[in-house]
Amino acid sequence: MKRSIGIFVAAFAIVGAGRVFAQDAPGPGTLEVTVVPAGGVFFMSKNDAPSFGNYTLGGVLTYNVNRIVGAEAEVTGSLGVSQDLTFRGSTRNIKSPNSLNYTGNVVLSVPTHAFVVPYATVGLGGLPRSSAPSFNSWRRPVWRRAGG
Repeated sequence: MKRSIGIFVAAFAIVGAGRVFAQDAPGPGTLEVTVVPAGGVFFMSKNDAPSFGNYTLGGVLTYNVNRIVGAEAEVTGSLGVSQDLTFRGSTRNIKSPNSLNYTGNVVLSVPTHAFVVPYATVGLGGLPRSSAPSFNSWRRPVWRRAGG
């Protein structure tokens, strides 16, 4: 039932969409600022590792040099939250790690007057390592024989 409602809404949105004139197309010298006040990052479990989620926020700054070349910088981060994580049958309340993601791109567009504007982008970015919760304390002790 939920799937059929989702398909109906998607089909209605596609068929009912028309040409929108809410704003002018970005041209040369245009500076755009985008703020992302809320989002989510979800890390899925793999093997024995627990799954967890974080709250995210960020922003994007875009500058169109001309109709063909543009530059954009994006910074987003996820804020770790305290949550119950289960690892190897043991549950602990622990703060998930914070993360920071940054990118810088050059965007090359093909100037057209059509609905679709082909483009290519080249850039660099990073995701610095942050302090992660230690799951080592949850490992079972390994017993070894003395002298061997």
